Amino acid sequence: MSKDLVKPEVVQSFNSAGLTGNFQAVNVNGFSGAAFKIRIINDSDVPVSVSFNGIDANDFVLEGTDLTLDFQNNNQPGNNKCVFPAGTIVYLAGGAGTGFIYVTAYSQEV
Repeated sequence: MSKDLVKPEVVQSFNSAGLTGNFQAVNVNGFSGAAFKIRIINDSDVPVSVSFNGIDANDFVLEGTDLTLDFQNNNQPGNNKCVFPAGTIVYLAGGAGTGFIYVTAYSQEV
């Protein structure tokens, strides 16, 4: 059962020079808790596809922009909470570029 405490995840970075057409894990060990806020900051010169299963593209982040995924983490109404499960891995794919892509997240301790 999750606790009502916020835990910042350690920032993970990925050098866009290593991008290929195949999805590659950024946070190889996954999130340590149930993530309710995820940011993907693309500080590179190439667009990237984002996947949460390593197979299917789930989102896209243009070069020089960021993607923020905010989910419900409170009890209203009816104790509904919406979070990515602990262990979720973020994968990226695209053409090689210059600059870094960063993944940050905030999770609930389990």
